Amino acid sequence: MRSSFIPVSGAIPGPAGVDGAPGVDGVDGRTVLYGSSDPTTEGVDGDFYINTTTHYIFGPKASGVWPSGTALIGPQGDPGADGADGTDGTYRDVTISTESPTGTPTTGALWFKVEA
Repeated sequence: MRSSFIPVSGAIPGPAGVDGAPGVDGVDGRTVLYGSSDPTTEGVDGDFYINTTTHYIFGPKASGVWPSGTALIGPQGDPGADGADGTDGTYRDVTISTESPTGTPTTGALWFKVEA
């Protein structure tokens, strides 16, 4: 019996190999901590800290020391210009009654009717 070969372009994948050894652990991530007072001993180098009372952010912590905080909220801006006056409203007659709009007497309620 005779074999024939058919040319194939590209690679033909072989069977999967065995898993390799685990790699080296990566560098720890950093954290944004928060509290109602300035940081003292919290966190590790590289962390940030937000004081939720004064709205200051501190960080990154370096050599075990927190730097001075920076305000997250700036000073109040200047007031804006006055707006244009609105148009005068229309005066209407108002009737106050203890009788409901359906004509039923009520106890402890007042009804207001604005005349058009």
